Amino acid sequence: MTVSREERHEDTKQKILFAARRLILEHGFRKVSLRAIAQAAQFSPAGLYEYFDSKSAILQSLAGRVSNQLQTRLNQAVLDNESGLGQLVAIGEAYIGFAIENPEDFLLLFGQTPSGRRSIDEDVNKNSPYELVTQSVIAAMQANALPCDAKVEDIAYAIWSYAHGTTMLQLTHLKGFEADFGVADHAALTALVQGFAH
Repeated sequence: MTVSREERHEDTKQKILFAARRLILEHGFRKVSLRAIAQAAQFSPAGLYEYFDSKSAILQSLAGRVSNQLQTRLNQAVLDNESGLGQLVAIGEAYIGFAIENPEDFLLLFGQTPSGRRSIDEDVNKNSPYELVTQSVIAAMQANALPCDAKVEDIAYAIWSYAHGTTMLQLTHLKGFEADFGVADHAALTALVQGFAH
């Protein structure tokens, strides 16, 4: 079977991304150079430019994959829980769980990709994991689990902020600290969403 030029090009891009991710998992994305990626992928640095115009482009591509994986994880939390407050707690826990299980991928995503949204007046990107949070808040309102006059983004942002903040603490300052963070996070997220219910 003949392989097209486009297919070869895509296969090579995937090889480069695979090598880059392996280095990132070993050393952290901030310490990985374009030269190191080229060497791991058995390319010259100049040869990489046919596929990616910079290290940033490679990291952006990898971060996009991580965003999709995170979205899949959050989507599963939505599917596994009926709409309501429990679903919002589950989304927060899924976010934290994904990050703790995939720390370098998570740090790459949020260290490399700023939000494309520039103000509260702009619509949330339909491909953003945050969209799942806002839609679940709306579903909770429709199920009368949250007041219908509440501000959707106030609640969604609070959940996102708690999940992201505690994740960063656990990945950095509290790394190696012995505590049952899962229990604490469940209690905090439950209290947070119940507070919006009253």
